[in-house]
Amino acid sequence: CLKAQCGTTFDFQKSVFVVLHLLLVAIVDGCQGRHKWCRTGLPGPLVLLPPRRMPEKVKVVESHAVLRPDLAVTCLSSWAALKREEALYSSQGRSLRKLLGALEALVAEGRLDDHLQNIASCAIRLTAKGLDATSLTRRCLQASKGKVAVVDGRDVVTLAWNLAKSRERDAAVLRTLAESARKHINSTNAAGLTKLAWSFALLEVKDSNLLDAISKALQSRLTELSPWRLARCAWSFARLQRKDIDLFDAIAQQSLTTISSFSLESLSRLAWAFATLGIENRVLLHTIGKQAMTNLDQAKPQELLNIAWSFAVLGLGEPDLFHAVARTATKQQVVRALSPRSLCKLAWSFAKTECLEVDLFSEIGMRVIQSRAAFEPSMLINLAWSFAVLGVNNSEFLEAVGEESMTKLSDFSPQELSNLMWAFAIAQRGDQKLFEAALKQGVEQLDRFEPRDISMTVWACATIGFCAPELTDFARESSRRLNEFNPQEISNVAWAFAKLELLDENLLQAIEEAALPKLLDFAPQGLANLAWSYATLSAPSPRLFQGVSEAALPLLHEFRPQELSNLAWAFAALGVDDQELMRAIGSTSVTKIEGFSLQGLANLAWSLSALNVSESEPFEAIAEELASKLKSMSLTELSPASCPGEAVHITGTLWALNFAGELDGLAAELAREAARPVLLRMGAILDASASTVKLRPASLLTLAAELPRGQEGDPWVELDLPDRLVLHKPSGWEVDDAVQLAVGRPLSGYLRSLLPEHQWPIVSDVGHQFGFLHRLDVPSSGLILAAKTYEAFYDLQLQLSTGGIFRDYVVLCHGWVPPETTEVSARIQFTPEDTPELSGWRVSESRSSPGNGRKGAPSKVQREGRPSKTMLKVLAHLERAGRSYSLVGIRISTGRRHQIRAHTAHIGHPTVSDFKYTNATQFQADSQWCPRNFLHRYRLAFQDRTGSTREALAALPPELAAVLQQLEAPVADRASAEVLRSWRNGAGLRDWDEYRAID
Repeated sequence: CLKAQCGTTFDFQKSVFVVLHLLLVAIVDGCQGRHKWCRTGLPGPLVLLPPRRMPEKVKVVESHAVLRPDLAVTCLSSWAALKREEALYSSQGRSLRKLLGALEALVAEGRLDDHLQNIASCAIRLTAKGLDATSLTRRCLQASKGKVAVVDGRDVVTLAWNLAKSRERDAAVLRTLAESARKHINSTNAAGLTKLAWSFALLEVKDSNLLDAISKALQSRLTELSPWRLARCAWSFARLQRKDIDLFDAIAQQSLTTISSFSLESLSRLAWAFATLGIENRVLLHTIGKQAMTNLDQAKPQELLNIAWSFAVLGLGEPDLFHAVARTATKQQVVRALSPRSLCKLAWSFAKTECLEVDLFSEIGMRVIQSRAAFEPSMLINLAWSFAVLGVNNSEFLEAVGEESMTKLSDFSPQELSNLMWAFAIAQRGDQKLFEAALKQGVEQLDRFEPRDISMTVWACATIGFCAPELTDFARESSRRLNEFNPQEISNVAWAFAKLELLDENLLQAIEEAALPKLLDFAPQGLANLAWSYATLSAPSPRLFQGVSEAALPLLHEFRPQELSNLAWAFAALGVDDQELMRAIGSTSVTKIEGFSLQGLANLAWSLSALNVSESEPFEAIAEELASKLKSMSLTELSPASCPGEAVHITGTLWALNFAGELDGLAAELAREAARPVLLRMGAILDASASTVKLRPASLLTLAAELPRGQEGDPWVELDLPDRLVLHKPSGWEVDDAVQLAVGRPLSGYLRSLLPEHQWPIVSDVGHQFGFLHRLDVPSSGLILAAKTYEAFYDLQLQLSTGGIFRDYVVLCHGWVPPETTEVSARIQFTPEDTPELSGWRVSESRSSPGNGRKGAPSKVQREGRPSKTMLKVLAHLERAGRSYSLVGIRISTGRRHQIRAHTAHIGHPTVSDFKYTNATQFQADSQWCPRNFLHRYRLAFQDRTGSTREALAALPPELAAVLQQLEAPVADRASAEVLRSWRNGAGLRDWDEYRAID
């Protein structure tokens, strides 16, 4: 009947089992409770039945009777003896589960202690046939306290596999299992070994002896493994952090021969394993990437993540692969499928390899914006870091991260706080409220901050220029624990407080003490930044700089161009005349000159010239590279924002070449010729961006004639040209840097009254000094050159940098200056008298300004100053009331603040009526007959827009001319008498070069 209904699908053997089962159930149901054997156990004849039929009897008995312990064991043995198909079929229903449960209970009661070995073996065999008896096996092993041995290699694999799937981690069981596995390694095939390794990996059993044995056995049998087993083997050892190079080399070799047979899942596992252990096999990984790209469209989210993460961890940037991963991830909406943590790993992978995929990161950003509450603090930080590193300017994303972080700041650990600030700093997002809140939260748990956290926090604040009172706490904590900081962290702390230009002498001292014994461990960047920090803060430290020099010299070939220029600048800025180091920097820079930026070239040239490095080769290389960069510069791509900075670097480099006397060479001449069109173009761009009205030559040329000279003591126009002019500045007026910071009457205000700012925007641009090309001290008088347009400003800056503008002065000095004194070359440092405080800090000189509380202070000649050069000609020796004086003609090559007054005081001949550079008694005596400082700029010479030389002359103001009337030349000194007469009657105005010093 069954055969007729089933046809060819009829299975006679299985049908017999079905019929027999139904028959026996019916018989038992009919006799239930009437037969003794149904209540007390299975009769002897049934026990002797063949094993293949025994399970049916067990079902009957299990359903209606309580089994005796010995009979239960016998039934289990019979069941375990069945073939796989029979066992699986006969296990349907509740019978087997009840039998196994009964046996577990008997084992737990201790009634089967003599049968534990047999029961465990039977349970393992049933498990191998697909019947889960793992729990019974585990119970036997626990009851025997690990003394039961697993006697067969296959049983070991089976038990390990099932324990792994159930995540069972009983120590006694695992110990027994590991011991048994070691005994049966040689009898286990390759597939079994792989299964064993995978099981122990999931169970996190790190038994070194066992893993070594598995590795050794596998290396000679890898050819027996299929691709997915190869991948699983590698995954297992990686999961256990077992970096067995020999095994992984063998896996790589075998994988390369069969790579085309690997599925995407196996490829991703294999890559993950090598990445997790940090084994960089480029050939294998490249092959994996190439193979993965053939069917990446079918990849699952986790597979895409594993591939991207693996390549990122090993630093293998494969742009095509990452682009394909991003394309697939976007197409399959992987961003929505991944968990927040996995999404962070995906973003990190692209950031680590610097592969920017806009569409992918847009989706990631949207996911964060929509479900930001699901992201833990560490995840938000990692995502912010990834976006920042790739320069993804997603303001909504960062705003969401910032807002969500603000609500969770109290849950942030010190590391998370510092990482958050670091990520926002990298993204150049100065979220003031976030940084304030983060710093306050950080102060509350400052004692838990690691050195790395402290250095990253202050670094982040410095990067965005954020200064807050809480930084004093970080400085104090840094000072206390700097010995715990590594070299990178020390240099970061130094750099941060220098960047903020905040001085803490205790911190600087602590940095020096902590850095000195570790200098040999500093990387090139750390050495350069450390030196740069002390130079920026004008904090000389001879011991530290000597140590930096000794540590840097053998490493100079490892320094990047920027690090070379920063190191050189630091030594030059503090006047540390280490010729050996500077010559080495110069020669090393020549070999790397093409890598220098315009700013790097300017800093390097300035440093070498400031310390009087005599070798010409570095200067020639600098000039050639400057000319090359300028010629290759795309003038059409220049932007108004970039022009001012680039112009400073160009003119700064040329100034240094000129100061070093290296501007006459062919290379320097080419650089100067290349600079002019670039600078003029920059000026034209700024003029156009400011919407200036076109020049009107006719009205401009008559400007000076039309403007009134003003009242006595007011400025006036001495020379007017279409795009530039020369003003006469009376004493008491200041060539101000900004109107609100003016000490004297601001000359910029007068300039704006002449030139409406809507037509001449530069006169209101503090960044371009309101158009002024140079300064002149408030008590002094004389000529000031100003530009009306940005183009003229840059043209004049080029002339000023290359020595094309001549500034000539006449001064009256105390004493008889020796006629042979023709030059003063001494570094000048401007030192404020009163240094302001900001939240408990002393602000460095570079941040000081009149508006910040400085009353004005003298410049000093000292080693840490800037290179300065003043040329003198003693025109006349004069006398008055028994005191001697000198009339001196001066030309300056540099324009430091108070340069002439500081230099003349330095050589012992201060200018007359100088309240800053003479003592109070002397100044009081001078004031009786000389109402103001006797220093007057009488001549300016420069080129106009056509290249023609222009000259402006200004006679002595009446108050200074009256002073000369009170002086006389010595009786026998006819030369001095002649000079005095010419200056009294205004005939002494001439080119400084034409003057002849007295004998």
